[in-house]
Amino acid sequence: RYIENVSFNNFSIIAQGGGTVSDGEIRTIPELRHIRIGTGTQQIIPAYGIYVRHVKGLYMDNMLMNTATPDDRPAVICNEVVDMVFSDSKASVTSDAECMIRLQNVQQAWIRNCQPFGSNNTFLKIEGEKSRGILLSGNDLRKFKNSFSFINGATKDAVTETNNIY
Repeated sequence: RYIENVSFNNFSIIAQGGGTVSDGEIRTIPELRHIRIGTGTQQIIPAYGIYVRHVKGLYMDNMLMNTATPDDRPAVICNEVVDMVFSDSKASVTSDAECMIRLQNVQQAWIRNCQPFGSNNTFLKIEGEKSRGILLSGNDLRKFKNSFSFINGATKDAVTETNNIY
């Protein structure tokens, strides 16, 4: 089941920070049937900024994601998302984080006009056999060694690049 038509627009996140590389390498977190804020239950989330899964129609625009102290997790992780736009946003990334953005089994995604605070090996990590239709356009990739990488069944033909700055 998917949640449909989710938007995050015009806001800043300043996370506490302190996340480790191993925190960022978490690939699955338990599904929760009921969410209760403030119950004292703590779950490590593999992204310091936005972690989204099971969404059709995700729009993230004009976001600023930073941390009070360094954090070695990706800024954004999307898992099983269909029809996504991530645009005109900035995020901090450390040199030790696996990437700035991770997409797991994401279909029809457009990542445009994004830039980092900091540098890293990889801007976007793509995972899963279902990943396809991903467009990178107009992103500032000068502080990354690789614009994208693939693991766990994802293939290079899942991504198209145009007008990025290298």
